[in-house]
Amino acid sequence: MRDRIGELGPYPATVAPLDDRPVAADATPLDDAISALVALGYKLPEASRMVRSLDTEGLASEAIIRLALQSSVRR
Repeated sequence: MRDRIGELGPYPATVAPLDDRPVAADATPLDDAISALVALGYKLPEASRMVRSLDTEGLASEAIIRLALQSSVRR
């Protein structure tokens, strides 16, 4: 096995994605926020409902995620 490590070469400079799902180039901050909430363990319908109930006009995805999480705690 050690003789084969040299064949692999150095570690790549970039990290490979965790899965094979394609990343949408035209994803909106709203889409990014929903994806992030799903990655945190929320079901897709629940994450979508959390985000769409907010006023997200002009907000970055990070702000939308923060507001969605804060609003879910207050209930």
